[in-house]
Amino acid sequence: MKNQELFLELDEVQKLYNANASELALKRVDRIIKRLDKHYLPYNYRGIIFLANQNYSQALIDFKKSISLNHDFSEGYCNLGNTYQALNDYKKSLEAYNQALNIDHNNLQIQTNIGILYFKMGEYQSAIKTYQNILKIDNKFEYVHQLIADAYAQQSSHDGSITHHQEALKLNPTNFLNYFYIGRDYLWKGDKNQAEEYFKKSLQLNPRYCPSYLAVTKLNKIDIGGNVYESIHKLLQGNLSDLENAYLNFSMAKIFEDNRDYEQSFLFLMRGNKNMKDHNKFNFSYFKKEMMTGINFFTQKIELREFEDTDTVNNLTPIFILGMPRSGSSLIEQILSNHPEIHGAGELDTMHQSLLKFVKENFSNTKNIDNDFYALRKKYLNRLKNITMKPFIIDKLPLNFFWIGYIKKLLPNAKFIHTTRNPMATSFSIYKTLFSEGCLDFAYDEDDIINFYDIQNYFMDFWHERYSSDIFSLNYDYFTENSEQEAKKLFDFLDLVYLPEFLDLKNNQRSVMTASDLQVRDKIYKESSDKWHVYKVFLKKFESAFNKSYEKNH
Repeated sequence: MKNQELFLELDEVQKLYNANASELALKRVDRIIKRLDKHYLPYNYRGIIFLANQNYSQALIDFKKSISLNHDFSEGYCNLGNTYQALNDYKKSLEAYNQALNIDHNNLQIQTNIGILYFKMGEYQSAIKTYQNILKIDNKFEYVHQLIADAYAQQSSHDGSITHHQEALKLNPTNFLNYFYIGRDYLWKGDKNQAEEYFKKSLQLNPRYCPSYLAVTKLNKIDIGGNVYESIHKLLQGNLSDLENAYLNFSMAKIFEDNRDYEQSFLFLMRGNKNMKDHNKFNFSYFKKEMMTGINFFTQKIELREFEDTDTVNNLTPIFILGMPRSGSSLIEQILSNHPEIHGAGELDTMHQSLLKFVKENFSNTKNIDNDFYALRKKYLNRLKNITMKPFIIDKLPLNFFWIGYIKKLLPNAKFIHTTRNPMATSFSIYKTLFSEGCLDFAYDEDDIINFYDIQNYFMDFWHERYSSDIFSLNYDYFTENSEQEAKKLFDFLDLVYLPEFLDLKNNQRSVMTASDLQVRDKIYKESSDKWHVYKVFLKKFESAFNKSYEKNH
């Protein structure tokens, strides 16, 4: 068969694949391979179909076969890297991408894939450098401007993020996403007016983009029956995905709450939470088993192990604010980061994701524990150094409470602030919040929230037995009533001088990338834990689980 005839046949395979006829495409390419089992291209085509269908083992076989038949086939190496990335094997993925790049030095798509991989690995500075190199070659690459903006945002450099999102907007002023991204940047910076302007522009260009509606309802009170309300109401009558419906239902819940119709608000909250539960398919039993593996591994393999300190570790004091989400951690971060020696880095996922991976990879085979542990430490410290040179840095990812013992082994100077709050207020605040996708998947079901509360209490009791002197317990409700007194205790715990102006939240202009992005810019609000009372009649399950025990102990 001549090459031209082969290309025509493979074009037919491509057309079937593009038409979502994967089975027919596979049959067609299988027939080609039977006739031409020594040609590299059909294996690559079949591998792409397997990859799209999440049949990763077969995809790996085919991409490796295509490479073995043509050692200079850069696309095969790139597809191999894509498959390893889908399997979360980032080391092998990076190796494959680099082999592709060695063959095709100027291929911007390969370089883009490498940047995306660095981002997924949490190596944001490496991602930024990779994207910068691409933009030196082609500064009119809209997608790369978007990617580098996201990487800058993860480094808490929102000016850098805005700059590149603005560049993307110049290149494509009709892309509604560019307006949405800039609006999000300004929201994180606390500029409500600019944020609202860009969110509304994104809706003008795409009136079906559901995240923009939630953003708009967060910024201002929306009238029932107004244009925004009617647009959301109309969209909810259509055929949308679970995720899109979730955005719209949470938007409606906010609208009705602002208009004091709490019954309708809670009705939409229930719908939105069901949408998210259906979307993410969270299984608490599996989650609990995974996290308990971490604590068992710690007692068996880590607790009595000694790890070498380094000068880098000793020159830095990470402050971990942790506990239940929505328990006041953002307020405490704002107050602490008013101190000139403390940088508030927000919620960094590096430690949590890295330790999950560390436990999973070393549970059955412990021979690499030391090397992997030191590599994890280096990765985390590199991220901190790329964020700030201040001697104290806050990481307020709530889920770090799972890893206190590990963190103390990694970073002996680490300090922990465990924030607690009225569990009724905390639980309902979680239930009424639509978090970033893939983050806090337990948050959309009352039973899951209650069970998560229980496991959080179990872990904190476990760590308090071992590291009580390094853990400062801070009750948010008591703190808001006695701010001066409690703030002094908190700064004493950190061996830092306290000044009264640290309690003035308006002094702090840092960006905030969490669900508390607007609230923490206001004054300390003493009655914030009472807001759930207007929904009390709908919260019988939470009340049964929490309220009586809380009142008894407080």
